[in-house]
Formats: sequence, structure tokens, C-alpha cells
Amino acid sequence: MRRYAVERGHDEGWPGDFAGRVGRVCERWKIVELSVIDSGPTDDADAAIEFLVRFQPEVMRRYADAVALEQELADLVGRDVEVVDYRSVVDWSDHTIRRKAMLESAQTVYAA
Repeated sequence: MRRYAVERGHDEGWPGDFAGRVGRVCERWKIVELSVIDSGPTDDADAAIEFLVRFQPEVMRRYADAVALEQELADLVGRDVEVVDYRSVVDWSDHTIRRKAMLESAQTVYAA
């Protein structure tokens, strides 16, 4: 998996001022943690980036919101994006193998 990092002002692997821009996006969407997750092996350099998103506890999002957030993140990183809600993986999923793989591969790029 390609390593992505946003820590101490370093935007390694991301275009432009990613840390500042992703922070503003996350604050606007009430995201408390945004991580990149590994969707499995791929040779496609243009494959979508999967983000695991943890919203503030009181926030419930609709499908239309997820589509809008995906588009905003795609514009930010210059690639197709898929958003996975943390609650759907941890709280609501019975797929323990998938949940474990996602959580172990998660690389945090933003934390409030």
C-alpha cells in the first residue's frame, strides 16, 4: 500500500497544501478522523483512494452527503475517492475479517 502522511506540516504523497485543505474539509463535514484504507492489491495507479471517515457522534449522514463528500475529497486529491463510514465498518458490520483488514490498514491523515 502506498504510504500517505500528513503530520507536522508534511504533505507526503499528497498534492499541494493538503494538510490545511483537508482540515478545512473535515471541520466543515464534522469529521473527527479521516484515514486512508487499503482496498487490496492493485496495479492500477489510478484506482480510487478509499477513505475511512469517522464523523462526530451526533452526525448522521445521508447517501447524498456521502456522494458530495466523495466529490469534495476527489477534487482535493485529484483522484477518484470512495468514502466508508467508520460506523458501518465497526458498529454495524458482521464481516469481522473485512473490518479487521480495514482497521489494520488505516493510515490517519486527519484527526481532530
